[in-house]
Amino acid sequence: GAPLSAAEPVTVLFRNFGLQPASQIQVAYQVAGGAWVEETIPGPVAPGAAHMLTFVQPADLSVPATAYPFRIRAAVAGDESPANNETGTTVWHRGQRDLSVSVSMQKACADLVNTVAELLLLNNGTDSILQAKILLISNQGPADTFQLADTLAPGALLRVPVPAPYVVPGDNTLAVAVLEVNGLPEDEVLGNNTDAVQFDIDPEAAGATLFFFTDANPHQTRWELRTLSGQVLESGGPYDYPTQMYVTEWCLKTDSCYIFRMYDTGADGMEGGVVIQYKNKYPVSHFDKPFTTILNDTFCLSGICGTLDISASVSNESAPGAADGSLSLGATGGTPPYRWSLDGVSYRQTPQFDQLAAGNYSVICLDSLDCTAVLDLVVETAVGVRQKSTLAHNLYLSPNPTRGLLSIALDAFDPSPIVRAELYDAGGRFLQAAHLYRWDAQWRGGLALDNYPPGRYWVVVRTATGMAAGQVERAP
Repeated sequence: GAPLSAAEPVTVLFRNFGLQPASQIQVAYQVAGGAWVEETIPGPVAPGAAHMLTFVQPADLSVPATAYPFRIRAAVAGDESPANNETGTTVWHRGQRDLSVSVSMQKACADLVNTVAELLLLNNGTDSILQAKILLISNQGPADTFQLADTLAPGALLRVPVPAPYVVPGDNTLAVAVLEVNGLPEDEVLGNNTDAVQFDIDPEAAGATLFFFTDANPHQTRWELRTLSGQVLESGGPYDYPTQMYVTEWCLKTDSCYIFRMYDTGADGMEGGVVIQYKNKYPVSHFDKPFTTILNDTFCLSGICGTLDISASVSNESAPGAADGSLSLGATGGTPPYRWSLDGVSYRQTPQFDQLAAGNYSVICLDSLDCTAVLDLVVETAVGVRQKSTLAHNLYLSPNPTRGLLSIALDAFDPSPIVRAELYDAGGRFLQAAHLYRWDAQWRGGLALDNYPPGRYWVVVRTATGMAAGQVERAP
């Protein structure tokens, strides 16, 4: 703890585990591999008795943010069990004011405007951090300055997404620094007050996102992203945690095609799901798809798949509960013929869906090259709004968008009386969980989004035999 000085007393407790009194006990301590400091306990120390000694020579522990490893030993002539004669511990000198910062890129690919970095601010000190100034500098340009808006208790970690200023095509460097911690010019530990990250902006590239939902055997599954010539660009897995969502951001060349390859060492496929999102399209989407050891998917970006688009005409439900809404669909671009789906599992050739209840629907169009376009549509009614997930199981999220409480209903597909609903942000970071309870033929419950910023979120429901997922919009 702080303040530690250059003359800290060292007190050690020794115990006689023998059956005879111990005398002339040679004791010593060592700090950070330095010289041993030795003293003698005259004794006698009775069998089973303890003796506490404060060494005459103190220890210098005066440098903040420093770990001081200690070795302590005791020996007596004729000791029959020397294995317990030496031990160790570590003393950490924490500064009172010690705010560290690190920076990583959260979103950097082709966009010169919406490039986002994430700052990690950690209070390593013993005092709460009430104020600090943060400097951001891109490519040695002018500094952007903002003030820390949160109080950081000792040990607290704060993640701050920030736009990267003055980004240019090609190579970029973003530097960050913390100053004026608690109103003073600098804190006690200067070595962790700055950080920098390098990143590339490629105007000919585009961002794509992999959403990977593991099954009960995550250690069996891994994946690779390859060029058509076989070069491995990205890879992931095996994974540690079952029934979890992992999110990976890619920056890929447009007007190019890729191979997404999934491996399963158990040779029994994967019961989870895989979604690759590019803009508003999903060139790869698998849930509970059977395969043995390898699954290959070829998909293309922009010029090849990017021309596929959906048009739609919506007929609303005539009255609450009438279930007489319809969707009349059309497609342009891509490579005909087209197939259509509302759940990502069953597809039809006819671009028409009738007898629809009120709710939100994700229409999926698949062309002959397996390029995918997705269009979110609403069949309106006087009663709430629902979102049907694109999984094999029907997940209803209402209202969507929401400004607060989100009601969740999932058509039950196994006998579980209670299941777990989880909320993730768009980057796959877990936020909260709640239980859904069996009510008739559904599991029902809710999540509160009041304390989260506007944007898109994932809702994942896990049961004993499967899972379902859907997106919800947190409205401003």
